[in-house]
Amino acid sequence: MARNARPVWQEKWGAPSDAMVAYAEWRFSCTEVRAAYRCWSNAGRAQEELAHSAYIAALDREDAAAHVYAQLLRRRPT
Repeated sequence: MARNARPVWQEKWGAPSDAMVAYAEWRFSCTEVRAAYRCWSNAGRAQEELAHSAYIAALDREDAAAHVYAQLLRRRPT
């Protein structure tokens, strides 16, 4: 793809809005929470504390992404 060429989907629908990007980031962070929970629930005693910390960190990231998305939706005109 040429350096300044736009992807085909962007030519058809335009650039994604900030809200669309925030939604995608929030949904991605949701999948990270599920993965971290699976790791924690399957962790042995030696890895349990670290896996729990990773799960809590994933929850924090998901919460932050959800707040960004919610803020953008509140600003949208009705």
